[in-house]
Amino acid sequence: MKTQPHYYTFIKIWQDSETILAISNFDSHLEVDKITYSPNKTMSVDTIQSNSSLNPTSTTLTFIPTQSEKASIVKNKNLLIQVLCMKIDGNNQTAKLVLKRGSIGDIGIEGSKMILEIKSIAEALTNKINHRYSSTCRANFGDSQCKIDLEKYTIKKILVKGVIGSTIFIDMQTAEIPEKLSKLDKKTFELRAADADIKNGTKIGKVFKLSGDELIIEKHSTNSKITAGDMLEITLRCNNSYKSCHQIFQNNKNFRGEPQMSSNNI
Repeated sequence: MKTQPHYYTFIKIWQDSETILAISNFDSHLEVDKITYSPNKTMSVDTIQSNSSLNPTSTTLTFIPTQSEKASIVKNKNLLIQVLCMKIDGNNQTAKLVLKRGSIGDIGIEGSKMILEIKSIAEALTNKINHRYSSTCRANFGDSQCKIDLEKYTIKKILVKGVIGSTIFIDMQTAEIPEKLSKLDKKTFELRAADADIKNGTKIGKVFKLSGDELIIEKHSTNSKITAGDMLEITLRCNNSYKSCHQIFQNNKNFRGEPQMSSNNI
């Protein structure tokens, strides 16, 4: 009686030229492209096949490894992985199709099971380029790369006069304004205040207006607990553009971006 052909999944994990793991859901050991694959019936074939399409998104592989296989995967870094689907008819290997080829991301362990995140080459390359190159600054305002002293851009002892709906009225007469901020003209101050953080433990909208000695904050969260009589601190922020870094903060020597690029990352 002639047997019907079946499709099987083959997983290869390697580093440089060394094969770390080679398993399949075939019934026995099988050599494919000079690599001997060991049988492993614990592989979730449906999960692999449905998630390992040709789109460049992260997918997962779930299986039960031996202790030595688990140790080899965990201790090594920068591992590459290939998911291969192959049609086997009797002793003939036909219709090979690479479903996924990339690198291993996160590694999870649930009891005896190991869950591997498979990142495609396209995804890894795109993330690497976007992380390295951008028209805007990749530093966070005030961190070790930016090197801005946040104290010089923080207004303290700001008194809340009242709150009506989505608007907060603040009395600036009591405020302690750093020298750096006192030199900013009204238009520039409003521009930078639009990127400010308010230190009171709540999330607030960032639309500011100056009217005499009164600072008006609009579009704050309706869940905010700010009430009349509260004292706030406001720290101005940078919008990560080269123009702000250079013209407002005079910190272009620490700009962590490529301003000559377009506004979109590669």
